[in-house]
Amino acid sequence: MYKSWPVLLCLVLLGQGAMPAVAQQAVQAADTETTIGDRIYNTYATQLQALSLNERKHFALRMYRLSGDDSYLAPISRDAERDAKSLHTTMQHIADPKYRRQQAAQIVEHYRTDTKKYRLRKKLLARSGEIAFAKSLLYDVYQADDYGLIGQKPLENIEPALTYLRGVDWAGFWLAPATLDIYTAQSVNQIYYLYHLGLVDLRAELNQALRQRFPDQRDAALNELEFNNKIYGLTHIIIAASDYYQRFVERLDHAWIYAYLEDNIDRIIATTKPDIYAEVALCFLLANEREHAVVSKVKQALEAAFDAQAQMIPSIETGTDLAQGEHRNTLAIMIYRWPEKLHPGPILQLP
Repeated sequence: MYKSWPVLLCLVLLGQGAMPAVAQQAVQAADTETTIGDRIYNTYATQLQALSLNERKHFALRMYRLSGDDSYLAPISRDAERDAKSLHTTMQHIADPKYRRQQAAQIVEHYRTDTKKYRLRKKLLARSGEIAFAKSLLYDVYQADDYGLIGQKPLENIEPALTYLRGVDWAGFWLAPATLDIYTAQSVNQIYYLYHLGLVDLRAELNQALRQRFPDQRDAALNELEFNNKIYGLTHIIIAASDYYQRFVERLDHAWIYAYLEDNIDRIIATTKPDIYAEVALCFLLANEREHAVVSKVKQALEAAFDAQAQMIPSIETGTDLAQGEHRNTLAIMIYRWPEKLHPGPILQLP
């Protein structure tokens, strides 16, 4: 279905080294594509090995869920194997408070500080006890469960992790106004991980907390960071409800969010960045509204932002840096290559 995907098939299966002739032909053919999604795809597919494993995983996982193509599994499997080993090690020490504190301190120490947003997050985590450790553990358990790895060696028994996670005051941290102001999308993600794992359902409380912290009538008073975080949070409710592009969602289940995004799409495009308004379009695609005016407006904005020389959508802060732009450009690819059917999984087997 997707003309440029053979490029990634060659790169993922062969790993690294000289590009084979068939891939070179696919690259040349991609030059004739008419959408920026195809052009951006070609940029990333031919330079995938320049990205970190986590970035390759992010790209490949979303391409898999759009296509169901097993050629994307290699970086996903490598990332899952690494994280499964780390999760197994963590469970051997999880009952030790000293270990948990040390792990939390290490996460905070290595937390990025290149923007104001990340500096604020680092300060918040530094004064929040073990939460940095707990949130990392929650993600690892969610991902292992999502890939069908729980029950496989070395994750035959993850009850120690689940027992610890049940005792964390998640609502006290993720629903606090100070957290919602700077960690909005991550609050949504973590609360949906908890729901997915059957640990606690805080979705209703999350919706209420977001509406109280970011009431629509207060939009004019929000600064740039606060408004960006509000939109990110709203879009992530829908994306998380889809289990991150594994299934479509019912618009009526999130009617208030869709109404808000429709009413404010012009401001969102004018004042936020492509990462954010691309996710707005994906929310409408997840509701199977491919022809919605919001999707059309976002495509127009992405096309205006597209750098024809770099064959990607650059950032105001980091320019055309390939790694820094992976998230933003992967979202753009998804909008232009949105399928009729989404593909759950993948379900993996550890070696």
